[in-house]
Amino acid sequence: MADPPAPREHGLRAGITDALVAVWIRYSGKRPVAARTEIRDNVITCVLVDAVGDYDVGLIAAETPGAGRLRSAAYKSDAATMVANLTGRRVTSFLSSHDPDTDVATETFTLERRFFS
Repeated sequence: MADPPAPREHGLRAGITDALVAVWIRYSGKRPVAARTEIRDNVITCVLVDAVGDYDVGLIAAETPGAGRLRSAAYKSDAATMVANLTGRRVTSFLSSHDPDTDVATETFTLERRFFS
């Protein structure tokens, strides 16, 4: 059986989950039914359940042509900035995958590596 996570890591995971849900609500208008964050080395993965439809509706509701793309870019920028601020590390890549069939969003952040601590 694996050891429970260290309190600091658990706090970071919970903090990232809460902050990403807040960013998600700002852009979709609705809270995901469930959300969780996993941290492995320099990769952070957040899963948001029953959320994609609401996010897509928020993008479609943008009134001007192209506003949906701008809104999506703003969401990605806000999410990456939030992760960087909470971890104290630069986000080097962010992959946002939304599956409308399962209504699940998977957000994967890669952080700059720290070779010496």
